[in-house]
Amino acid sequence: MTRDRNSGPSNNEVLYELLQDLYRDFTDALFQDFCDMVYSTFEHQLYWLAWSWTKDKHLAEDALHIGLKKFFDTIRNGKLKDPSKPFNFLKKIVKHETHKNHRLRNKLSTQSLSMKDDDAKEWDAEDPRSITPDEEAAIDEIEKHVCAAIERLPENLRAVIRLRFFEGLLLEEIANKLGASVTTIKVRIKRAISKLQWDLSEKGHAPER
Repeated sequence: MTRDRNSGPSNNEVLYELLQDLYRDFTDALFQDFCDMVYSTFEHQLYWLAWSWTKDKHLAEDALHIGLKKFFDTIRNGKLKDPSKPFNFLKKIVKHETHKNHRLRNKLSTQSLSMKDDDAKEWDAEDPRSITPDEEAAIDEIEKHVCAAIERLPENLRAVIRLRFFEGLLLEEIANKLGASVTTIKVRIKRAISKLQWDLSEKGHAPER
């Protein structure tokens, strides 16, 4: 069955047109605009696809964000195998991440349920609030480096980090304060966190996970 010409361009056609504009004059600024446009155009659709595969809000959100990041990395590195069907590739990445996260959570749940009674009692007996002086000093040191890394962020990214994590504003409140869309604020927060992780890792101050 052929698609009705009056139904508008397909996702692949929309994304392919954006890619053509980007590659005519590839700059960091244009790449950023491309990322923002893709995020705002396809976020909702991809989220519901991910949710339909798992029926889990958090798994769907995680898969969406990781999938988009991998897609953008592929575009930046010029490694998209079929530029005529970029949305197919984007959807495939999100689907892969969704199922991978789902399998991982199921595995962790199974391991948790199989804990021995003695192990469970020992786990419950631990007080997460008890921190040794050495641990407290290490936390203070990490906090110092994180604050320094935040100051090295570009102003637009530094602003969203401060408003979200230091002042505790909601995404909608940040968007209104900065005169941007909620989608743009989400993108900036994710980009800021990625830059902080890279900065701290490069300087050897990233906390162990």
